[in-house]
Amino acid sequence: MKNLFKIELKRALKSKSMLFALVIGSFITISYVIQFVIPASMGIDEVLQYNKSKMYCPPTIFVGWIGNAGYSMHNFLFYMLLPILATIPFADSFFLDRKNGYIKNVLIRAKKRDYYISKYLATFISGGLAIVIPLLISLVITAMFLPSYPPQAREGYLIGAAQMWGELFFIHPF
Repeated sequence: MKNLFKIELKRALKSKSMLFALVIGSFITISYVIQFVIPASMGIDEVLQYNKSKMYCPPTIFVGWIGNAGYSMHNFLFYMLLPILATIPFADSFFLDRKNGYIKNVLIRAKKRDYYISKYLATFISGGLAIVIPLLISLVITAMFLPSYPPQAREGYLIGAAQMWGELFFIHPF
């Protein structure tokens, strides 16, 4: 089973469809950074310089990355395409294996149960990576432009202080 899982995972991660899903997800996050994060980082000095009454909070990484940017077109597009991006990398592999006769060759050498478990795990991991990698790219690039001040409740996060896990977010935001 271990060897079969390695083969399936290698097939999933080196496929053209995995690269396609990563390119689409990364394109959405990088275009978000270019259109929103970089312009927001240009105004940080003015906010800090003229903020005598401490009423304004400069934009931070916690409100700037695409995972928490609730009202942008890029965030909406990314989360609407999330199920499709997760299924693109390896979802059609079972159909192609049956069509090409690959499954017959594998089932001669391995148990059917082991093949299905390996296929399931490889599909799950590749779908998760197709989503997590663009989100990490957004977080890292946003961290290069925006500071990581502790979040303030008045900044307008999607997570409120009174909501579930809100206290944890405002104490340990990462």
